Amino acid sequence: MSDAKERAFFQGLMRSHKQLGVLLGLFIFALCFTGTISLFHSELGIWENATLSSVAAPPKGHLEDLPVDGIMQQSIQAFGGPDGKDVEVFFVSQDMPGRRFAISGTHTESDEAWHTSYWDGATGELIVHQDGGLSHVITEIHTDFWLPSPWGRYAIGVLGVIFMMLAVAGLLVHRQWGRESDQLRLDKPRHKWSDLHKLAGFWALPFHIVIGFTGALLGLLGVILIMMALVAYNGDQDAAIADIFGKDPEIADESAPIPSMIPFVEKSREDMREGFTPQQVMAVYPGDKNMFVLINGSYPQTLGINSFAKYRVDTGETIKLVDYIHDNVALRVYSASVPLHYATFGGAEMKFLYFALGMISCLLPATGLFLWLRRRAFDWKGRVVYWGLVSLPVATAFGFVMALMTKWLPVFSVLDFSKTAIDYAGAAFVLGLLFVAVQAWRSRAVEASFAQAMQLVVVCLTATAVLDILLQACKGYAQWAPQAWGADLVLLFMAGLACFLKVRLQESPEPEYSQEVAV
Repeated sequence: MSDAKERAFFQGLMRSHKQLGVLLGLFIFALCFTGTISLFHSELGIWENATLSSVAAPPKGHLEDLPVDGIMQQSIQAFGGPDGKDVEVFFVSQDMPGRRFAISGTHTESDEAWHTSYWDGATGELIVHQDGGLSHVITEIHTDFWLPSPWGRYAIGVLGVIFMMLAVAGLLVHRQWGRESDQLRLDKPRHKWSDLHKLAGFWALPFHIVIGFTGALLGLLGVILIMMALVAYNGDQDAAIADIFGKDPEIADESAPIPSMIPFVEKSREDMREGFTPQQVMAVYPGDKNMFVLINGSYPQTLGINSFAKYRVDTGETIKLVDYIHDNVALRVYSASVPLHYATFGGAEMKFLYFALGMISCLLPATGLFLWLRRRAFDWKGRVVYWGLVSLPVATAFGFVMALMTKWLPVFSVLDFSKTAIDYAGAAFVLGLLFVAVQAWRSRAVEASFAQAMQLVVVCLTATAVLDILLQACKGYAQWAPQAWGADLVLLFMAGLACFLKVRLQESPEPEYSQEVAV
């Protein structure tokens, strides 16, 4: 390639990098931030419910040792109406980190919603019903942006591809990595954001690629199945799904008694490879003649999602045995994508590592937008765009933190915290947006606005975590669920990060942006 063509190629790559980053930067930030918080989805779900965070742990055992049948009957009676026919899918699984309780999910046809319940793993008594909640909302934003299914997941998949491309393109356009890979000039206002952007992109590049690729694969799985159906099944998508996951019986609308699930759990141990450990039993169309059961489980020392066995209830016939690790290469890739994306392997240490790397991923779109904005000349229209874009990332984090604080307000202890916190998060988001926007509009120095916002975030996070620790200490550490103290550690880590950012921002005041020259 000649020098002129090479120069034109890299200039085009830089333009594409900037244009895509500016156009989709806020969406990518929201995706990275909610994904980072979603790593602790189960921990936050338990943490935000004081009843769950102090449940004593029953003896460890197998899935067969749980009172599965009793839990199923109670759930169907609670959510399925007088005849129980409203329930489409029911599942119960062990709470693996600590095995303190059983978790059940009941999907009902009338409201198209999942109802989550927590049960005593030893007695089968109900601990609490918990529908929704702040952690659930954050996860939903990350998986589909609240868009209609399946378009939300498709949008997330496309953003995963773009995020991966932007990370690689950023590495290619900056070709002096030998000199810049360890350069962080925090004492120079004109260079520190550029250095942060480059270092976040360079040192965490493998993580960005893995997260982008696995997110794209999981989000675009429906599109992949459609393409596979067009190529190999003459456009029959149902046939493609049936070949991979087995053909499900259709609902018969004819009532039948619900048998015990335990024999199917034991049968799955015999049918699957040696070492298979059942962790979840799912009943589809419970109470219908064509009811069938899925037994999800895992194998030790394997990187992959749960394999499963699927059975008809009326005849005991095996519908499908799916072993993601040994079936074929395509299923192995898909199977490994789930734990690689959600850090469901390696224990709590891996989650905290992913959390730190996820925060670095959040720096990429945030610093990229800031670098692009600071090079613009500011008329009144430019300032409107400027304070709007720089305020949204901080307002997003600010709203999340303020929603956590509602746990300790007396009014929310009387109301349903899990539902009320969602409304409060929206209000806090708007207030945080206005706070940072007004400060940026008045001073034109967004670093000062960020520093003030970070100070509020530090106070809120620290107070929330310390108060929870003190309350749990009063109850006794033996009753403190590991998910609860894990969530408190995450909050303190985020407070430390916010404090670091506040200190660095205050050390180097930013020049007036009205004096910046457009590039």
